[in-house]
Amino acid sequence: MRLFLDALFNIQIGGTPLTVTGTNLATIREPKIRAKYGHTESLHNCTVFNNSIMVCLAPSVAHSERPFSEVGSGPDELGFVMDNVQALLVVNKSFSYYPDPVFEPLSPSGVLELKPTSPLILKGRNLVPAVPGASRLNYTVLIGETPCVLTLSENQLLCEWPNLTGQHKVTIRAGGFEYSPGTLQIYADSLLTLPAIVGIGGGGGLLLLVIIATDIHELTQELDGAGIPFLDYRTYAMRVLFPGIEDHPVLKEMEVQANVEKALTLFGQLLTKKHFLLTFIRTLEAQRWASLPFPWLGELEYATGVLKQLLSDLIDKNLDSKNHPKLLLRRTESCG
Repeated sequence: MRLFLDALFNIQIGGTPLTVTGTNLATIREPKIRAKYGHTESLHNCTVFNNSIMVCLAPSVAHSERPFSEVGSGPDELGFVMDNVQALLVVNKSFSYYPDPVFEPLSPSGVLELKPTSPLILKGRNLVPAVPGASRLNYTVLIGETPCVLTLSENQLLCEWPNLTGQHKVTIRAGGFEYSPGTLQIYADSLLTLPAIVGIGGGGGLLLLVIIATDIHELTQELDGAGIPFLDYRTYAMRVLFPGIEDHPVLKEMEVQANVEKALTLFGQLLTKKHFLLTFIRTLEAQRWASLPFPWLGELEYATGVLKQLLSDLIDKNLDSKNHPKLLLRRTESCG
């Protein structure tokens, strides 16, 4: 009797189904699969479907005293207990075990707040075993009892779910692996929202691509037939950039010495040179304390060219970090 496995890898906790093909399988009373790694040896039952196919859950070797390599560790023995057929106790030397996945908690408190339209990003390591070919672990993520649609990368699981609200436990499963990174608190969106993209510039700060979700129903109630309350640009920018501060230093006239005024004028001319501006922005990006001025609202063609270049840089950085393309222009990202 010869047996063949459809997959030649597993994670150390085991539990993933392995399809086994062979002959005369229906004649075996209680077939089992076995694995030994270090001092740890375990068995798992198999289910026979017909005379040539059975499915076994991979045995666990998670409690072995020996470590597991990220490039795979072969078990000392892998085989089958098939009544008294001694030749099948060790059948496959090319099988490999990989470290179990490790996921980060959703937050320090264990509770993460999201809106229904926002996907859940589960970060971790060992999510994709370094297996030759296209073989992957089969993950299931439950939001409460509801499975979500998954997109897998090397260090992230992107989870998108149908309309849910309330508080739900998050559970991640892969074979015998099961882990809860915390609880998801999903707040209901209003029935109708109006997205708007607004660019705001102010002295000493930049607010680029601010995404505003305005509840039309609430806005209609507040207006009470009075029309949309437009604010002048200066008032609106100050309220957004410096909320609650009526007497901000940027509103005061500054006494500038002649040499400083000349230097600022020359610096302003340099800012109209695209190569200098891009270099300046990238230098500021490297300084966590820096804020970025954006005085070119009156020169939209020039500003658009600069933003296109910064967006191209952001795309390149996104590809290098292997993040999901869906996250490229989320609210936590910026072009600067």
